[in-house]
Amino acid sequence: MKGHLDAGHSEWLGNLELHLEFRRDQPVTVLSGSLTDQAALHGVLNMLQALGVVLLEVTQVEEPN
Repeated sequence: MKGHLDAGHSEWLGNLELHLEFRRDQPVTVLSGSLTDQAALHGVLNMLQALGVVLLEVTQVEEPN
């Protein structure tokens, strides 16, 4: 997401990990972790929308076997 979101929001966002990166000298907060299902993902996305966050990308990464 665009900008910096404090790690204190982790619990509110399903205990996803938040870390700050800089892309093209702009702060970007990356959330990572596992969610139980699509409903949990939609819950997190709804919370981000409520915060007024600009979402840049959502990527699904397969779990290793």
